[in-house]
Amino acid sequence: PKPLTPFQWAGMADRETLMRRQDLLRSRLRRPGIKLALHGADKSHLEAALARGGEEMGAVIENAWRSGARYDSWTEEFRADAWSGAFAAAGTSAEELATAVLRPDAALPWDVISGTVGRDYLRVEWEKAQRGESTPDCRWEGCGDCGACEGPYRNDLAAEFAAAVPVANPALDATSAPVAEGSAVAAAASRWPYVATFSVTGRGRFIGHLDRVEIFRRAIRRAGGRLALSAGMRPKPLLSLALPLAVGVEGLRELCAFQLAEEPDSAFVTRLTAALPAHMRLLALETYSAARSLPARVTGALYQVRVCGGLGAGDLATALEDAARRFREAAELPTEDTREGRVRRVDVKSYVDEVSVASGPSPACTVSFRTAVTPGGTARPERVVAALGGLAEVALEIEGITRMEVILS
Repeated sequence: PKPLTPFQWAGMADRETLMRRQDLLRSRLRRPGIKLALHGADKSHLEAALARGGEEMGAVIENAWRSGARYDSWTEEFRADAWSGAFAAAGTSAEELATAVLRPDAALPWDVISGTVGRDYLRVEWEKAQRGESTPDCRWEGCGDCGACEGPYRNDLAAEFAAAVPVANPALDATSAPVAEGSAVAAAASRWPYVATFSVTGRGRFIGHLDRVEIFRRAIRRAGGRLALSAGMRPKPLLSLALPLAVGVEGLRELCAFQLAEEPDSAFVTRLTAALPAHMRLLALETYSAARSLPARVTGALYQVRVCGGLGAGDLATALEDAARRFREAAELPTEDTREGRVRRVDVKSYVDEVSVASGPSPACTVSFRTAVTPGGTARPERVVAALGGLAEVALEIEGITRMEVILS
């Protein structure tokens, strides 16, 4: 039940109901070609409680933080005990708040926000939903007067369909019907694809993948570019990064592919460079003409990792060089990777063939290697360092990780 939607007054399903529904999905979808990803009930109730909460949630969040809750958006770091204790101290629980049905006349914490869809409109939509009635999409079937747009501004995602124009297509004969200029076929023919090469350094390494995608989207908009949209029921901006960059890792030659709905002018590159933050520097912008998407062409990545291990620079370099030799000669190098409470064995050698070691800056050493990126997965830099440390019998500590380049086919 998200705020500022017709379902903001509804209560979420309780834990028993959610688990029964998830068990039903698991039992019916055990077949080849289907991968089922489900959200935990406790985390879902927590998200709903925080989303619907008011200023009283401040004390709950602080108590959870003081009890050790930090990076809870990462599944392996989620501290359910910290949050349950914080809600208990406030005399309630996340499930109780999430499943509560709100009165239609109740004051809501988000009522103070202006410039959104009107409360009366949302109530009408809620009543229509109870009757199973739908509302046309204003992007395609006209304004529904929801109140979100003020003055002359209106949703402009769907341009007016202009006069039909012929589209060259060898598969169509001369008698085929013309394609409307606003159709998906015509829209695809009028896109301008680009690939941007950029670096991520300094504080930028602490930004997550999705946030970095959003930074690029906003920078393109500020630079005067208009991203083209995908087709279908939920059009999305055509923008993607070639390979996610893990939090804490710098990248010297990252790649971002996007498509514009309009051809940019000659000053677009200058404006885009200025619109990006200092920790994301634009290195190049080129047109993209490959048939396959950028992420589909990724085959590997080059890394450099600075490590230290309680030894002098010379001794550490000697130990790691010997370990690198044994790394190259080994048939397999299994390591353990723990995620979501489950231990998974990963053979680092199946993804990494060559490892080199260089001294400096003292007393650290730099480990360089290339990891393969395959449909079956890849080797995280930490796992490669762990395997090398095991061969050297040295407890290596990582000082910094830099992805030097993303390799394409």
